[in-house]
Amino acid sequence: MGKRTRMKNNSEVMEIGAEKLIKIAENIEGEIPEKLYERILTCINDEILKRNGEIERKFNCNSRYCPICSDKLKIRERKKIRKKLESVKEKDYLLMTLDGNNVTEDKLKHEIEDNNRAFISLMRLDLFKRTVTGYIKAVEITYINEKSTYLPHLHIILLVKSSYRKYMKLNTDKEKIKEQWNKHKKSHDLFMDIQSVRDIDKVMSYLTVSQKKRYTEIGQEELKGIIRAIRNKKRLYSYGGILSKKVTKNATKQSNHLRLQAFDNKEII
Repeated sequence: MGKRTRMKNNSEVMEIGAEKLIKIAENIEGEIPEKLYERILTCINDEILKRNGEIERKFNCNSRYCPICSDKLKIRERKKIRKKLESVKEKDYLLMTLDGNNVTEDKLKHEIEDNNRAFISLMRLDLFKRTVTGYIKAVEITYINEKSTYLPHLHIILLVKSSYRKYMKLNTDKEKIKEQWNKHKKSHDLFMDIQSVRDIDKVMSYLTVSQKKRYTEIGQEELKGIIRAIRNKKRLYSYGGILSKKVTKNATKQSNHLRLQAFDNKEII
């Protein structure tokens, strides 16, 4: 019998989603290292057994490729983000969305890397250099089923000084930012949006709305394409400036001297 025979398979378990969990495991087989795949199988098997009341404690693989652990990891990361935002003095934020190009699977990894490169170039604009003290960047990939293509894009929280309005007028600068984004992307009319908020709950809502689709709801081709694009990447979110460091009492003061070019930009998916 094969690896999947280790998974509990009876009618009672099927009613609580075991069939879907097993199907996802089948879809990712061959897309990730074998040892990691084995850990995920064990995690799924234990989850099924626990739900069925056959064991009290289960093994957690803590892999982002796992349909069980991926949501837990997202929740853990969002708690970390909120704690970081609550710890710093600045309470003014800009929420920015930047679209990449629609691409086929073979070009997806390159497009993600190009988006990250273009974002760093965009941050060198004077209006950002004068106002931004830190950022949180999340990479999202949307699968366009009708075209069998992928749309990688960025959701970004910019932590800005309270005096940012002296250097930036969103009503007039929005088009300039969009123009520069398209210039760095060597493209035309890519979507860009930017808005200001001061409420952490709204910031978290913006960051998490794109993450509401559960791993278990992603289609087979979308799932495989995303896995191939994010292999060997470390994390889902990246942090820059003051938000890339442990917050201390002097962190806000120190952040005023940070340059965007020197941001700790660990690119992650």
